[in-house]
Parts: sequence; structure tokens; C-alpha cells
Amino acid sequence: MGGVAGGILALAVVVLVATQLTRTGPEATPPPATSTHATTAVPEQPLEGFRIGYLPGTAEAPPRETTTTCAMPPEPGICRSVLPGVPSARSTTRLHDRGAADYISVTVIRPQATTPAADRAQIADWLAAAYYRGTELRSFDVPVGTAQIRADSDADGTEHLAVVRTGDDVFILVSGRHRVPVEQLERIVRSISPVP
Repeated sequence: MGGVAGGILALAVVVLVATQLTRTGPEATPPPATSTHATTAVPEQPLEGFRIGYLPGTAEAPPRETTTTCAMPPEPGICRSVLPGVPSARSTTRLHDRGAADYISVTVIRPQATTPAADRAQIADWLAAAYYRGTELRSFDVPVGTAQIRADSDADGTEHLAVVRTGDDVFILVSGRHRVPVEQLERIVRSISPVP
């Protein structure tokens, strides 16, 4: 799963969009034609206090959700066990596999346990150092904070990652591989809003 799988975790969320055309009798007028390539979906449940208003594509399988708490600072590819007195962060990821090594994931990461030497802001800075990697393609404001679109390449190819940092130091990661255009990642993060 490339660079994101080597971080604290990788995740995503996608919901099926279905359109059904019906005809009730020989004299009935068919409804207007609709596209078979619908790409807008609203998830059934918010993710860790956030609602994702747009998700592209058609699900190949139900999304998978995982929650992990890891010791801080983060280490690439490792989730270290949390011991007493050690700062930590909690991650919840929804991952949707679209087939052919193509996926979209959405992850919410919150600073968790703090210590006198590592407060919430310090944990957030560690997370920023871990996820603001690769090449920055663009930066912009979104309803829940500030977003960056970044490109990270490895032996498996190029992975695009959207990183949102909220005003209270929560991170939201949206990633996709291969057939997920950068424009769709930007549209996803622009659609994220806090749950009232």
C-alpha cells in the first residue's frame, strides 16, 4: 500500500451509489436517463467526529475500519506499544479497495496521552513531520483547517496524499493510488465538515 501503509496506518471510506430505472406499466413514461458513472456518495456514519460529504467511485468491497493507538513520536512502518508515561496518538482509518491495487483511504489521527515533555502541540508536530513528506503540490484552506496535497514516490509507484491539520491539532489523511486523480482528493477534503 506504499508510503501511507508504512505510517501509523492507512484508511478509507467509500459508499455505493446506485441508480434504478423503473417502469410501472406500458403507458408509463421512463424517468430521465442518468449517468452510470455516479461518483458522489455520503457515508452512512461520520468518522471520528467528521462527516465526509463526497467520495468517488464504486465500491468493489465493503470498507474496512481499524483503530490503533501508537506511542509517539511515530516511526515509519512501526506502531510502538503505549507504555505508562509515554505520549500517544489514536488513529481511525476506513480503507476502500477499488480493485487493481487502487484504493481510497481516510484516516483521522488525534493526539492522545500527553506528558510534561510532550504536550498536544508537540505530538501534532511529530505527526506533521511524519506526514508532510514527499513533494507539496498545493496548499489551501478547507472548512476544518488547512490542507496540503502531496506526492510521495517509492518502488511501488507514486502515491498522492491529502493532509488536513485542524485548528485543534487533529490530522485527517486522505490517500489514493493509481486511478484516483489529485482533483478528487482535493474535492474529498473540501467536503469534510465537523459533525454538529
